[in-house]
Amino acid sequence: MIRVGIIGCGKITERASLPNLVNYKFKCKITCLCDIIKSRPESLANRFNLGEIDVIKDWRNLVRHNDVDAVFINTPNYLHECMAVEAAANRKHILVEKPIAISLKAANNMVKAAKRSGVLLMVEQTQRFDPVHQAADISPEADSRRSLRSHSRRACRQGGRCAHRLCCHR
Repeated sequence: MIRVGIIGCGKITERASLPNLVNYKFKCKITCLCDIIKSRPESLANRFNLGEIDVIKDWRNLVRHNDVDAVFINTPNYLHECMAVEAAANRKHILVEKPIAISLKAANNMVKAAKRSGVLLMVEQTQRFDPVHQAADISPEADSRRSLRSHSRRACRQGGRCAHRLCCHR
């Protein structure tokens, strides 16, 4: 069971991270929510029926928390580097919202910190967890991921015919 702590309880956490994580309750457990506005994590914990979790105001306390294996960084882009580097130093796996950072130097610092600590660092790609994409991956009709990648949103919007049987743009 992977124990997850989320830093930042804004719209990305509300609309993407939490709805997806609660679907994996047999693989992960949300143990901490962190935001500078204390009412946000409390509200989300209630809304998503997370039960007993720690609500933390200072992200530094979350990355040092003993009951956290992986940290989701859902904060403004300029904060990604310092949070990821500190999480890596505390041996926490890291999922950071895109973009990874605001500069190449910052991104490289994050990658080096993760390598040095032996933790995973991943840049979140919301579409990877989209139900349409997941269904296509397990669909018997989907012969490869390439068929999904070739799905043309533009063709759908312009009235063209989409070959993808699970098209979400109709």
